[in-house]
Amino acid sequence: GKARVNSFLVNATREYGDRFAFTWNFYPYFDPNYGLDAGPSDQCTNALKHAACWGPDCSVPVQMRMARAKMAELASQTNVAGGGKLWIGETGWSSSLSETLTTNMKPCEAWSSMETFRNYYQDFLAWDL
Repeated sequence: GKARVNSFLVNATREYGDRFAFTWNFYPYFDPNYGLDAGPSDQCTNALKHAACWGPDCSVPVQMRMARAKMAELASQTNVAGGGKLWIGETGWSSSLSETLTTNMKPCEAWSSMETFRNYYQDFLAWDL
């Protein structure tokens, strides 16, 4: 069958207007698009510079802008001002190697380190949304 996600979102935003909230979960820790540093390596310095930060060019802020753009695109079909409410439902980083991590980042100790975990959440708390 068809998922009909777009028609659901169009109908829900038309029906509930600004009471409808898009809730997004952002987990760069599990993003399969990251890779280890070039060469025979178990290092992931370059991936961490993009995934575990909160600057404008970092993973979660970039994904949030993409989500907002998709919401605005949908709003053009529904006349919901500004595309609707965007809620961050979840985000997170693992404090140790997660059993469910199946990406290329698994061999990189820094990816699943307590230091990266601590920095991710400290930067999140300091983030000026």
